[in-house]
Amino acid sequence: MRAYVILWSCVAIAIGTIGNGIALVRKTDAVEAMLALQEATSRVPIEPGVGFSGFAGASSTVGALSSPSSPEQHHSNRGTQNICDGYDGIMWVSRVIRKAGAGTLFFQSIVDSLVYAEKYNLLPWVWINDDENKPCYDNRVHGAGPNITFSHLTGEIEELVGEGKMACKTKHGTRPGPPDYMHLEIADHTVIGNGMWQSYFQPVSSVQLFADPSCASKPVFELSRSQVMPDMHRCSELAVRGWAFKGIPDALLPNDMPMSDWLWDHRRRASSIVRKYFSPLPWLHEKIEFSNPVVGGNCLAAHIRLTDKASGRDKKGLEAYRPYIEAYVSATEKGAIYIATDDGTVLDTIRDTWSRDVGSRIIAQDGAFRSTDDNVPTFKLLAEDKHRSNSEALVEIYSMSKCNYFVHGYSGMAEAVHYLNSRLHQRSANIDDPDGVSPKQFEDIIRAFEKMNVGTSIYSGNVDVTGMPETETKSDDTDNTTNVESRPISGSSPSKLVGASPNAPSVPVDGHLNGLDLFHIDKPPVSHVHCVGENFDDKNSYVYRSCEYQNLCLDLDQKQLVVYTVPQAVLADEQVKSSTQLSKKATVLAGSQPKTWFKTYDEHLTYNHKKTGKRDKTKNLRRAYVGRYGPKIQTDVKSRPSSYYQLAQNVTLLPYYSHPTAYRNPGHILWDEFLSWWQLLDIFGRADDELLLMKMIRPTVNDTEFEAFEEEVHSKDDDLTSKFLPLFLGTDKAKSSFLDPVEGYNFDISDVQPRWKDGEARVVCAPHGVIGSGYFADHGDKNWHGQVKGDYQKPHNIGRGASFRRFRSWMLSNIGLPPEETDKLPARDPYLILVSVNSSERRGVDFSAQMQALKKSLGSRANVQAVNFPSMGLSEQITLATKAAAIISVTGGGTSTAYFLPPGASLYLFYNGGKDGPKYLDWDVWNNIGDIRVHWLGRKDRDESSSLKTLTNLVSSELDHLDLQHQEMEGGQGQ
Repeated sequence: MRAYVILWSCVAIAIGTIGNGIALVRKTDAVEAMLALQEATSRVPIEPGVGFSGFAGASSTVGALSSPSSPEQHHSNRGTQNICDGYDGIMWVSRVIRKAGAGTLFFQSIVDSLVYAEKYNLLPWVWINDDENKPCYDNRVHGAGPNITFSHLTGEIEELVGEGKMACKTKHGTRPGPPDYMHLEIADHTVIGNGMWQSYFQPVSSVQLFADPSCASKPVFELSRSQVMPDMHRCSELAVRGWAFKGIPDALLPNDMPMSDWLWDHRRRASSIVRKYFSPLPWLHEKIEFSNPVVGGNCLAAHIRLTDKASGRDKKGLEAYRPYIEAYVSATEKGAIYIATDDGTVLDTIRDTWSRDVGSRIIAQDGAFRSTDDNVPTFKLLAEDKHRSNSEALVEIYSMSKCNYFVHGYSGMAEAVHYLNSRLHQRSANIDDPDGVSPKQFEDIIRAFEKMNVGTSIYSGNVDVTGMPETETKSDDTDNTTNVESRPISGSSPSKLVGASPNAPSVPVDGHLNGLDLFHIDKPPVSHVHCVGENFDDKNSYVYRSCEYQNLCLDLDQKQLVVYTVPQAVLADEQVKSSTQLSKKATVLAGSQPKTWFKTYDEHLTYNHKKTGKRDKTKNLRRAYVGRYGPKIQTDVKSRPSSYYQLAQNVTLLPYYSHPTAYRNPGHILWDEFLSWWQLLDIFGRADDELLLMKMIRPTVNDTEFEAFEEEVHSKDDDLTSKFLPLFLGTDKAKSSFLDPVEGYNFDISDVQPRWKDGEARVVCAPHGVIGSGYFADHGDKNWHGQVKGDYQKPHNIGRGASFRRFRSWMLSNIGLPPEETDKLPARDPYLILVSVNSSERRGVDFSAQMQALKKSLGSRANVQAVNFPSMGLSEQITLATKAAAIISVTGGGTSTAYFLPPGASLYLFYNGGKDGPKYLDWDVWNNIGDIRVHWLGRKDRDESSSLKTLTNLVSSELDHLDLQHQEMEGGQGQ
């Protein structure tokens, strides 16, 4: 039986309509026709139940097609000229396994053909005409549009007969062999409609190859029907498999090998193919993101298949999955559970009968069709809308691959998930594997990875190579740039994971920097930068500039940050302004005390010595700008080290400088430091990375008294900093994510396998680094928070309310309080009202009169409670705030706990007066938080009866407002 694949002959064939509406066209016309098909398919989402409207009623002639789009709009593994250079021929993937569902069809059958193409150096081209595939082929969609016939040089694929342990237990006992270049002929071929592949994925190769002269002499091959199945799928050593089904040659079975290790070989090979060739169309990508919106992999995927299972696989009930799902809940404080199932009763059963801790975390594809028959799969029930079945299956596969953990049985869809995210091999449980991990072992594995902060999934954009023993750092030889995304994630390389297979693969680390994994890169470092906020003013642009660096490096000997580039990457031409070229201009490291951004050390010390009472103006002080910083730019290629060590690819380095008084109260910590850092990370999409904070100190200043002052301030504030740091780094990382400080610091690299060459710089690079947080503080470039009149002239936070809310939710999640628990209206009957007493050493008030008045006025409607926030632990303090309907406090940093009030709550701030007028401290934050209702009250006459009456009326009115909101949420009619 011949297996034909297209290659253009040099013969031009006149256009003419032949039987069954098939158009026979010239070479260039056919290419344009297929380009039009390709373009229209990629841009038009085909809704379930609807044919491909782009070709509804289209004529079978080329002239009826719309104009083709530019080939640059289409993905291909090569450019659109000289496409076939370096290849021996073309592999047309035109057939798939006839009985395969979507998972097996796309991720095993097609992958098998692509593996074959790579083995025999054939350029792959996927256009599936296979109307014999009953479960997935939908003629209304995949066959829509004109059929196009053309001629090209064509060859067969040889067949090999297996012997001994490679004997195949099929009718013919053969498997596909090499292409046959000895018997070539010109043959006619037909492309039917827009095909199956182009309906869901970007093209593997552009159809321009058929008009490319480099392809004219390259024969085309395709697997015949029997070569696809059973020859390839059952008999070939090239095929990827998800379980050991019948008919596989003895040499290819697991035999004495653990099933997990046998599967790893298949997953590893398939994963490299999938990462190279599979790219969903935009409409499908949108559905995937909508189905599973989780970012950073913070979820468990559960593929619960309860209808049909063929090829020797046993069906298991829902209860078989339960202990593994509960193990995930036990091991994590937050995180969604994505359920992909073919059974229509599963979601309701879990939500109604399993624990609330499980049910409250469930997410699933909205509106997906699920079977109500235990023995009939969805693709059979959707026989009239197979496109819908395919689309929903692909959405499930990609949605599951976004998670960091996975529980499943033997299934083509489950294997597809592993191919998309190969890290799941070490973080999954297979309920069908008798030697697989137990629920307890699965829980231990999850806890181990959670402790190491596992990072993001491959579908979120990271190249996933964790666990591939032969993986090496890949690079682009054209610019000598290390592909930092190919490095393992932090914590991905333990020597043994609890409960893991004894032969489970891992990526070895090459040492540690202060306990952080390091990986040796045997090539010189190259850095890149992207900056935002430039105002083109050389005098103050550094204040507003923020930069993200790729490969922000630390010179361990010079104890300074360095970026390595080539001379032409440094901005030299004053006429050119670029956000991606390295500039010698600096940024601001500090968010606090903006008056220091523009001052020299001499001026800065004069200010601070007002506090110590001493100042020797005769001292020889170095003049340098405080907080103004940029890494050293190294352009000399010859002085660049020949190799370096790199932190794990999900680590982002954030250097910072803090003013000596920055940590005197929680307000400075929260809004001067944490808010600045988070905003900097957020604008570059790095807030969910594993963060590494590095405290920078200024060059030594010849002023021992000032240094003593700094030391005294920091020693007093260490406890306060430690208390609030989990809000930024998380409870597990708060003590281990610091490098402290750069100047004069001795880095611990005692276990690094030294590969630096003598005389070269010892360099450790962070894959990502961000610098420039100064302007993101709550006061921007204003000197104070409301102490003087000038502070009120220029608001900084207008329109920033939504950002404040996201920052709040991010911090709460870091300490185990997810938004679904904290973004609810305050509970009533009674409402909780917190009165903050003695929260500030300088502005403390006991509010006894106010508490008495409120209790008398509100009665049982409210629980009025005095609190002393400084005396509480962080979790207790913040959790209490998230449940309160109101907080009453004096102004100042001690009130920052109110930032965590739930939506709709109210805040009552008592402010001081002064000779310059009222001091509405932190007004620019409180007046721009959209979901906290803020009231300002004078402190001077607060105990007067009229003032007490005003307070009780305000509070009562706000509680009325909350009552109305509760009624609206409960479906009641507002008054």
